[in-house]
Amino acid sequence: MAEERNTKEQEKFESEQNLLGLFSILLAVDKRINPQNYEFQNKEND
Repeated sequence: MAEERNTKEQEKFESEQNLLGLFSILLAVDKRINPQNYEFQNKEND
């Protein structure tokens, strides 16, 4: 019983890690494609 719960928690943890990895890859790709979106701009803060 306890082993089954650990497996479920492990699967949940791994799926969350996979999503985080996927989003970090997408962010890196988007930064490369659209670098202007990630430049700090003072004009927007005024």
